[in-house]
Amino acid sequence: MSGRCNEKIKIISAVQTPIPGKETKAWMASLVPGSLKGIKVVAFDTRLSVKDVNNVILTIMVKFFGYAAKPIGEALVKAGGTLIAEPEGFYVKASEGPLKDRELERAAEWARGLFAKI
Repeated sequence: MSGRCNEKIKIISAVQTPIPGKETKAWMASLVPGSLKGIKVVAFDTRLSVKDVNNVILTIMVKFFGYAAKPIGEALVKAGGTLIAEPEGFYVKASEGPLKDRELERAAEWARGLFAKI
């Protein structure tokens, strides 16, 4: 990933951990302050449900750190982007996907709301 930006940004964050992965963190750190000035941005992640996984470590990580979407959104704003929606997360069945039932519809609805804001 590169710290140079244009009007289209793609953020990928692994679902194996709730926090941004190593590559995503490096990309976020490389963003130049002001490089996203005037650009509308959004942040989202795919995530495992702590209830479904029933894993103590995941539960603790989510409790203390939350999920990846929020810090991704904060990094985009810090670089000057205008967040047009609250960071969002979509639940997957397993670390490799697919999305859980009804999440695809929820994601589509979220995306339609974004298009109304641009």
